[in-house]
Amino acid sequence: MSTTSIDLLKLRASSYLHLTDKDSTYLAVTDLGTLIKASPSTIEYYELRGNAYFNLGEIDVAVNHYKSGLKMDPENKGCKRGHKLVKGLKKKLDRR
Repeated sequence: MSTTSIDLLKLRASSYLHLTDKDSTYLAVTDLGTLIKASPSTIEYYELRGNAYFNLGEIDVAVNHYKSGLKMDPENKGCKRGHKLVKGLKKKLDRR
């Protein structure tokens, strides 16, 4: 995949995430999956995909994406923030 294609796909995925409907979020998940396959060491894609899954209410999948990013860079602020948020929500849900 060319650099231009990757940049355009990233822009499209980010645009989908700014829309509030589930269909757009699923499209972002798909695009981000393609980006992760093309560039598996780009932490930002894992963070964005974690955010998308969080927005869809798929907490366990979101946690896995944040963890994947943190394995590559344990100090990544976006993945740390997302992971902390999702783990806190998961604890609250488990208490019910």
